[in-house]
Amino acid sequence: MRTTNRKCYSLTGLFACWAVCKAECFDAVAAASPSLWIVAWKGFSDAHEVYARYVYLSLGDREEITKNKAIAQVGTNVRWEYDHLQRTIGSDHCTLVWEKGGHFVTSHLRLARAFGWCVNSLTK
Repeated sequence: MRTTNRKCYSLTGLFACWAVCKAECFDAVAAASPSLWIVAWKGFSDAHEVYARYVYLSLGDREEITKNKAIAQVGTNVRWEYDHLQRTIGSDHCTLVWEKGGHFVTSHLRLARAFGWCVNSLTK
């Protein structure tokens, strides 16, 4: 069961980032440790409007430290996505939080902080 939860944690973050570019039904999105290391992410994101009003991104400060060159791009791509969001939805409508540790460290707490930020943003 832990493996399934770990996969959902990062892949659902990727899905959340994708979904807010495809559907107008989300006001806020929480993308904790999203798998934005995929090669085509920047091109996809750049070509699509973000419909959500608020976007929360987080990444562990050790996630980009890996021998796998593809996955090591996650930090670069998350930084790029955050810059892109600041330009498109505004710096007061997005945040990037650097968490302590690697990809699988305290994922439940990371998600709780992400959802809390989204709820607080929507109730301002």
